[in-house]
Amino acid sequence: MRSRPCQNHKITETVVGNIPAEHAVAIHNDQLTLTADTLGAQMQSITSYKGTEYLWNGDERYWKGRAPVLFPFVARLKDKTYTVNGGTYQMKIHGFASAYEFEVAEQTESRVTFMLRDNEVTRAQFPFAFLFKVRYALKESTVEVTYTVDNPEDEMLHFGLGGHPGFNVPVSYTHLTLPT
Repeated sequence: MRSRPCQNHKITETVVGNIPAEHAVAIHNDQLTLTADTLGAQMQSITSYKGTEYLWNGDERYWKGRAPVLFPFVARLKDKTYTVNGGTYQMKIHGFASAYEFEVAEQTESRVTFMLRDNEVTRAQFPFAFLFKVRYALKESTVEVTYTVDNPEDEMLHFGLGGHPGFNVPVSYTHLTLPT
């Protein structure tokens, strides 16, 4: 743990890795430890019991992200603008989820679920009601990621979602399992 200055540069806060301790959520089993940030529900670290770090370190010289969650849009919009239901809206690349504080909806030793609800600010960019959940679960040497989007209204909910994890390479193929 180390300290970094807060926004006002007068107060310091304790951080875990590169995130404030009050935003860090850790889960573990006998093979892995996963740490995530409530800001954006982004994974910050996936470490084996032997100390191997699998997730990219967020080196700003190359890419400051680690594993951003992309919602409600996953790509780039022309002029950062789109039109839906007769209204025109602005949204940055990959949506807005990474900029929002998620609530921890459920947590056990090896599983955590983060939740984000629509609000006045999200509706200015994305005119839909939603409940977006991101669940990380450790099963042996595997991280299972589950995204859930609930639509509390009757109108069609248009959205895209995805994960954008960066991994440390090289990773030994004895530690990597790809679906067939």
